[in-house]
This record gives sequence, C-alpha cells and structure tokens, in this order.
Amino acid sequence: MNKQQQKKVTKWYHCAAEGCTSDDRKRAKYPYMQNVRFHSFPTEKKNPKLREKWLKLLRRDDAYFVPTFKQRVCSLHFVDGEPTSEHPYPELFSYNNFKNMTTPYGTSIPASDTVKKLSSARSRSSATSMPTEDGCVHVTDENVNLSSTIISLVILPTLTPTIDHAYSVRISDSYESKDQACQTILTGDDIDRLISLEKNRDVLLREAVVDIVTKNDESVKKYTGVPCKSQLIGIFGKQSTEDVNYQSVDRCKSGPPRKLSKFNEYILTLMKLRLAILSFVLGDLFGVSESRVSQIFTTWINLMHMVLTPCIKWPSRRNIKKYMPRSFQTSFPKTTGIIDCTEMFIQKPKSPTAQSRTYSTYKSHNTFKCLVCITPSGAFSFISDLWGGNTSDRYITEHSGFLDSIRPGDEIMADRGFTIRDLLTDRRATLVIPPFTKKCKWGKGKRLSAADVVKTKSIAKHRIHVERSIRRLKLFRMLSQVMDIKFKPLANQMVKVSGFICNLDKPLVTK
Repeated sequence: MNKQQQKKVTKWYHCAAEGCTSDDRKRAKYPYMQNVRFHSFPTEKKNPKLREKWLKLLRRDDAYFVPTFKQRVCSLHFVDGEPTSEHPYPELFSYNNFKNMTTPYGTSIPASDTVKKLSSARSRSSATSMPTEDGCVHVTDENVNLSSTIISLVILPTLTPTIDHAYSVRISDSYESKDQACQTILTGDDIDRLISLEKNRDVLLREAVVDIVTKNDESVKKYTGVPCKSQLIGIFGKQSTEDVNYQSVDRCKSGPPRKLSKFNEYILTLMKLRLAILSFVLGDLFGVSESRVSQIFTTWINLMHMVLTPCIKWPSRRNIKKYMPRSFQTSFPKTTGIIDCTEMFIQKPKSPTAQSRTYSTYKSHNTFKCLVCITPSGAFSFISDLWGGNTSDRYITEHSGFLDSIRPGDEIMADRGFTIRDLLTDRRATLVIPPFTKKCKWGKGKRLSAADVVKTKSIAKHRIHVERSIRRLKLFRMLSQVMDIKFKPLANQMVKVSGFICNLDKPLVTK
C-alpha cells in the first residue's frame, strides 16, 4: 500500500509524546481538542538532523523508536503552537515540568500568549523597581500586582494539571500567596532540611516507618505485639538501663559506624519477631544491609531474653487466689497452673540424627517442642526450653525444671496424655486430668460413666484456656510459620520474649 492509499484510509492521528493523550478521535468529546493540531515528523531524506533532534526531545523509553504514519506531535508541545523559525523543535514535555494553562471551561491557552504576558510583566518590573540613591529597591503597588500576575501565569498552572498533561508537582514548586506578595511557606532551614533528606532518602524512609509503627496504641499492637505505646517505651527503657556490654560512642569499633539508633534497632527486632518480615525487606525499610539486619536481630533478641525472661515468674499462691476467675473459684479453687506442650514447625535438618529427634509423629513434621504453664487467669508462669518433637511430654516435664516450681498443695490441670501423677505426688501436689475410659460391665469395649462425662466436660471447659494462651503466643509469626534452621540458636530466646510480651496483654479469663 502506497502513501496516498494510507492517507485515504487513515483519518485520525495521535501524539507520540510520552504521557500525552491527544488524539483526533477525542475532538467530538472533549472541547480542549478543538484547537489541537498534529505535526508530522521531518523526513529522513530532507531533514535528517531535524528529525533526529525531534526524536531525542521525545525521550521515549524505547531506544529505537520509529514513528508510524499515525504518530505525530501535537501543537501543545510547541512554544508557538507549531514549528517556527524561532522554535523549530517541540520543547514542552513532562520531563521539563511544563504545564499549559486551562480556562475554567477546559480550553487551552497557547503558550505564546503566556510568554508574551511574562515578557511584558518583566518589562514593567524593571521599570517600577529601580534602586534609589540609598541602594534599596522599594516595592510599589505595581510590583505587588506584577507578582500576582506572575503567580497566576507561572505558579498556578503547576499546581493545577491540565486534562491532557497531568504532570507531577514537586515540593519545591508549591507556593502560596500571603499579604499580596509572593512568599513561600517554607523557611530557609526547612528547604535545607528537604535538600538533605532528598540526598539521604534512607533516613526519611526510616523515620516514616518508625512514625507509622509508633503512631498510636493500635499500630504498636499490630506491628510489634506490645499492647500499647507506653509499654513499648517502658520495655525499651528497662533494657537501656541494664548494665550490658553494648557498643557506645566512646568505644572504638572496626567497620562502618552504626546507622540506626538503639530505638530503631529495637523496633526492627520486634517487627521481625511479630511479622516475620524478610531481612532484605527490613534492610530496605531501615536503610541497612541484609546482613546488618541479621546482626541487629541476633544482638537484640539475646539482650531482650536476658532482661525480660526473669520477669516470667511463678506467682505466689496468694496472688493466684487474688486474681483467680470466678469459674475456677467455684469448680477448681486449688488450681495453681494449667500445663500443655506446644510444637513449632522447623525446616528438615540435614543430619539424620537431628531428623529423627525432631520428627513429631503427632504433627507428621519436624518440630521443636516446649512445655508451657499458665495461671488460671491466662498469664504464662513457666516456659521451658525447646526440645525435639520426638520427646515425650513426661520427659520434658521431668527434665525441664517445671517440677522445681511445684509447692506442696498445688493442683496442676493437664491433658489426659500427661502421665505425671507420680512425679507430682512426690512433691505432695495433685494432678487434675480427664478420667480414662473403663471396661464396661455389661458388654465389650471401654466407655465413660455418666459422672465421668460430666467431669471431663468441666475439666475441658477450664483447660481450654491454655490453648488460647498458646494461640496468643503463635500470633508472633516467627513461631507460627516454618522456622528456618538457621534460627535454631535463637529459638529459645524468641519463644520466651514472645511469652513475656503476651503477659502484658489483658487477662484471657476474667469470669
């Protein structure tokens, strides 16, 4: 098909400039398109240099852009509305932040009118603001009107994008008019600070993240697990006052200086523990490397474990009775603790021995296992170290140090699988578990009597609170998802720090 046949078939053009939506098909729908014209590219034979200049000014993403027959450049990109001897190239694009003015009815004012008005305004400015003998320039009413004219011609179009060229507005282009004079709402210090923040965007992003996390109690709870902002600051203050060998400013340290403050590192650690955010994501948010995030998390989780774990204490019998819910007071008034074991999925170890020790037949997965004990109100009073998933509940109860906290007269509630009655009897304590089935006298098989069914329901109704406490513990995603085997040295620390944070929340059982 030759060019003449193409011209007959093609009845519309569109603009080839990046971000421009000028199109012949919009003339009937949009009024601003009535005066828009399309100019074809110079040909390679007649004006190769001019064509190359046009293509360079377009700054298309595709390096080898070749305009088709329908692609033209609209008149909105020319200073005079069309190629002239003074302005033969398209010069008005999004990258130079130019915006045509629009009237209240949406029709565009040609750029040539804007240039003429600006030139006349400048000539009036030079004539009315001449320096006097004392070397000062006095501002007259005409200068004030001139500044208002310049604002209306130059500044306001940058704040109101046109329908066709909706370009972005930079912070430095935002102004407001005060006292009939052109003034900026930003001081010199604010501008210097913005320039410095632009050069160091990591600081700006880091401050924004910390501000979002600590905005209110709801955000603190969502991102860190700590119930409120005051408790978050209180925990940080307790760790800051501890006599620990932590890097200070006076101590010389090889390598680059620390970028994050202690509070930022503290927030980073809690966010990773609560949300299990990947290290490279936290590195991007806080402006540090991925390896630095791992070092910070390791340092702070050990510090928090050392400071906060002693706060998980076995309460006195007096305090247990003082805060005992009404349901326990009527049914099990002597109960001092409810125990259960919980398991956390881990990656499959490489060693066959480690695989056999951590494989749980109950979960059909490699797991870590720990024993937890809660008070009747739902607070953790004991959290053991982690064991392999193949370890029995009795063995963990016997060797985890739990029995050292038992006092004579205590009553421990547990599941039917905890066969530890003899261990508690040696310490003059009582075990409360659901009754086992018994052989029927009138037939084959085993079943529960009517009294045993009632007792089982009563125990299960109270023992369920330990499952709720474990669920609250598993809200820390580092413990609920499949744990990377590289976190094995930090697993005990993560569980106990999470348990302490759970104790800060409201009591699970109130009635």
